[in-house]
Amino acid sequence: WLKALAIGKACLGGAIFVAGSSASAMGVGLTKTLERVLPESGPNSVWCKNARGPTLLRLFGAYKNPELWSLYRRLKRLDSKRTGFLDYQELQKIVALPEFNLLFVWDLFSQQNELVHGYELLTAVCLFSTATLREKGRFLMALFDRSSTGACTGMEMAEIAAAAVSILGRCTGVVAKAKDVTANLRSELPELLPRYREILKKKLSQ
Repeated sequence: WLKALAIGKACLGGAIFVAGSSASAMGVGLTKTLERVLPESGPNSVWCKNARGPTLLRLFGAYKNPELWSLYRRLKRLDSKRTGFLDYQELQKIVALPEFNLLFVWDLFSQQNELVHGYELLTAVCLFSTATLREKGRFLMALFDRSSTGACTGMEMAEIAAAAVSILGRCTGVVAKAKDVTANLRSELPELLPRYREILKKKLSQ
């Protein structure tokens, strides 16, 4: 389903588009959610009119894979207690942006104007970066791999999907509940990942 979150620059204003959003590739539920959150990205779309998405693309579109991992290491150093949350001063240490642009990021991602969730912030940077699709997938799996085992649980995969959908929803103003994304992916993940289906069958048979 990560193919559906590929970021591309359209001809008009560097808008993003959802690519490869076939139900067979990422599940019917997630496909429908993405289509609702980001139905289009043309010049007259909500995506372009409110300018949040294009602005994020302008701010982070030059980031490549090395820059993503540099941000990841900064987050690990700052978030030593692994709460995942950052205040404004910590945000300044994560992303080096001019004050005006930093305030835009803060306003878009802060919760009750107090804290920003570091995982959501780095997911946004990743989505809007120019890293390859494979690099984005590896980065997000490492970011949400809380056990540091090199593999994500089904719940962590759902968290990645929910974070990505939430970010696109912030850009268009369409609310997508994390619990709905999680429920859809939970029911469809066995069909999307054969290895996961095999492990699930073994556990259920025990």
